[in-house]
Amino acid sequence: MIKFTDLLNGLKKVLHDNFVGHTVYTEPIIEGQKRPSFSINLMPLSSNDFNDYYKEQKALVDISYYSSEGADLQSNLSNLTMINLQETAFNGGLTVLDRVFRLEGLSFNIVERVLHSTFTIIWYNVNEATQTYLDEHENMQEVTISSVNVSND
Repeated sequence: MIKFTDLLNGLKKVLHDNFVGHTVYTEPIIEGQKRPSFSINLMPLSSNDFNDYYKEQKALVDISYYSSEGADLQSNLSNLTMINLQETAFNGGLTVLDRVFRLEGLSFNIVERVLHSTFTIIWYNVNEATQTYLDEHENMQEVTISSVNVSND
């Protein structure tokens, strides 16, 4: 079962592995921000029963990039370069626990010189009620079938 915290940890790992020397924040930055850095804002959008067996989970991801140039000096060139680097980093997908997510709809926006990379992730987990039922009942280990002869006399 993939939880929202698992997703956040997977995103953090991709950024740490691909951008050595960059600080990755997963909480709002109040003071003392180090640059270069990323800030991941994960917003759960929904958690709905897909059917009797699966729950559909959906989250919006917004990754903010802060270059080493400083707040008022972050250049368009560094943002454009980072767009290409992030596309490459996420091209192989996002590994979370035992699953690999393919990102679709990766989009970019620059607001007050800060690059925002956004995308939505949808995944399915076994419905908790179904999982509880399965855990409580052992799977059938052996099946014995007897044949019966029926005659039409």
